[in-house]
Amino acid sequence: MSASLIAIDPGMSGGVAWRTTDGTIGACRMPEPEDLNTLLFTLSPVRAVYIELVPWVLGMRISPAAVGKLHHNRGFCEGLVMGRQIRLVRVDPKQWQSHFKLGTRKDAGGYAEWKRKLKTEASRRFPDLDVTPDTADALLILEYALCAEKSST
Repeated sequence: MSASLIAIDPGMSGGVAWRTTDGTIGACRMPEPEDLNTLLFTLSPVRAVYIELVPWVLGMRISPAAVGKLHHNRGFCEGLVMGRQIRLVRVDPKQWQSHFKLGTRKDAGGYAEWKRKLKTEASRRFPDLDVTPDTADALLILEYALCAEKSST
């Protein structure tokens, strides 16, 4: 891989994960806009950014303000990536989650249990990293992206 690969979970408690040209893998909580721009610059050249698509409706437990913030985050990230002329790949959550064959949120018994299951899987796949609830999804999206990029070459 001749350039870095980046994965973004733009959620309210989202994160960013990356694999650099030398194979180093890292992750952090979703940075502030100016810090995300700095991160993209630091990781350049970037082969692609994989970003999770967020649903338009999140259900009764999520406020309209939270839905707005979520879509604002995603739009900002996409605009920043496109403005830097980096290839952007949008990934539906079901698409990347099914890659790991972990079942569904319903199978897990609910949202909190599902998030724990995803964090456990990310910790298993990235044992050298301190995986947090904020970085777990981004790391799994990165793993999905690495497989997708490998199969496309």
